[in-house]
Amino acid sequence: MVESLEAEYARLQHRIANWQTVPKTAEMLAEHEAMVAARSRSENTREKFAAGVEFAISMRKQRLGLGDVVEGVLALNELRRLRTEELAQELAPGQAQAAGDAKAYLDRWHRVILDNALETVDGAMMPVRYWYEDFMPKLLSAFSVSNASHVATCEAPTDPVMDGWFQWMHDAGEFAVYGKELVAAFPSCSPPEKLRLLQSWWLSRHYLNGVQKRRERAEFGRDSGSISQYVSFIDVYVGRNDVRDAQMRVSFPYFIGPAVWRFLHTVAEIACDKPAAEQQRLAAGFKQFFKLFATMYPCPYCRHHLNAYVVQNREVDMYPVEYLLLGHDLEATSFNMSIDDKLGSVSDGPSLRLFLWKLHNTVSSSIARSEEWYHRDDGAFYTTRYWPSLAAELARARAFNQPSIPVERVESNFRLMGPVGRLAGVRLELHRLLARGDAASALQAKTIAQDYIRQLETRVIEERFLQDNYHFDPNLSDPLTVGFSEAEEKLGRSGLYTED
Repeated sequence: MVESLEAEYARLQHRIANWQTVPKTAEMLAEHEAMVAARSRSENTREKFAAGVEFAISMRKQRLGLGDVVEGVLALNELRRLRTEELAQELAPGQAQAAGDAKAYLDRWHRVILDNALETVDGAMMPVRYWYEDFMPKLLSAFSVSNASHVATCEAPTDPVMDGWFQWMHDAGEFAVYGKELVAAFPSCSPPEKLRLLQSWWLSRHYLNGVQKRRERAEFGRDSGSISQYVSFIDVYVGRNDVRDAQMRVSFPYFIGPAVWRFLHTVAEIACDKPAAEQQRLAAGFKQFFKLFATMYPCPYCRHHLNAYVVQNREVDMYPVEYLLLGHDLEATSFNMSIDDKLGSVSDGPSLRLFLWKLHNTVSSSIARSEEWYHRDDGAFYTTRYWPSLAAELARARAFNQPSIPVERVESNFRLMGPVGRLAGVRLELHRLLARGDAASALQAKTIAQDYIRQLETRVIEERFLQDNYHFDPNLSDPLTVGFSEAEEKLGRSGLYTED
């Protein structure tokens, strides 16, 4: 993968440096003309005037005066705009596209942004074919290979092997709902194309035919979809143009969210098992990674919420105290912070483990979606969707008609309730003191809270909630069979759903 990307990037740099002399296809020239036209539009003063008018109208609609146009208000309205825009895009009928061979799209070239969207760089374009025929095959194989036999299959796929793999999943009914295009196109695909389709399905099958897919919003296509909308750069092989037509679903929160959180937590558990010096190196690397992650996460409103709210401690009334005080100067008169302040608390494996746990609970407590079960729970014992909790255990037991919960699980959760309950009380007091401007009493409350936080951290580690749920198991594999029960789906669309 690294060699492939470096080689293509070198070709891009050469193309830019020698744009006047490099051979150009008709598709390259068409993209260049589109880039030049886009520059002209961006420089057009009428567009700037229109943007100003739109801003004024927005202020009027929101009943905002100039004094109200501050960062926090604009950030909130931007979050709402992103959600409205996404919903409008999903509900709008797809634009009519020229009929014909879907694979014709492979001959296209597209502009790439090197530094910023306003740059004017001739030759800053890449071939679509690279992503389909070089990048994606390597990426799929990188996440599909786990032993020597897999390597051989990926390097030299054959029709008999691919057809046998396909038939096994087809007979199991896996393609019945979201794999119809794959079934129709598969026989006419070449062995390498069949391999890409099957690898894509294998990596996504537990989502598409599992309970997480059933958590999608109905208006966003809970009951519809194709594998080519969830895995990029395979659509043309099933006769679709989802990438070209901007019909991809790769940023759906339920599709990427659980996997991303598990990846982050498991990284922390791996770090905890390393020697002290190695832990420090991994912690430093994670902090560099996370600052990039915060700017590149593909879900637009999740990314906005993280940067504009979560890392800045903006929603004080929603967040758990252990996160509010993470990296916080106790003598400060506000909770305003930066991502560097938060990451400053990470120095080794155990601190990374606790940072991610606190961050995860904070995001869960405040992220808002249109689903009725994903609203704020004002009756929560501490914060909305807090984990671990007896509420989640009871919801799972009730959903599956389990008359009892193992004593050990009840006891482990019960041992957290003491410090959690005390922190809930401190949180209410902190809000009152800060609103009143009583800095001295707020400092005293925060100092007391630090003791409760240490108690909570000790209990969470002693009860092994994070270790047992997120440890790295090299022998772990997904179940061969895929499916979910009616009870699982009902629990999935509740505010207390957790992966077990």
